[in-house]
Amino acid sequence: MIQVINPYSIVLLLSLVVAVGTTVAAWQMRPAAGSPPLTALMASVACWLCAHIFEIAPIARRRARVAVRVTIASTPASG
Repeated sequence: MIQVINPYSIVLLLSLVVAVGTTVAAWQMRPAAGSPPLTALMASVACWLCAHIFEIAPIARRRARVAVRVTIASTPASG
């Protein structure tokens, strides 16, 4: 199987890391005003990002398989 990493996936993974880090930092500051809503918001953003990453992963693999098939089919036969 071909592993495909496109730039959009990298940006999503970096965003996920930032969202999880912000969630942890806000959770540690629970007594501060506004910290619980920020924790809930960033946790939901992290969940959404994780789901979106898993949603687009099969599409990227499918496109890579199609690209490989087209390349193989369009390669002229030598002989």
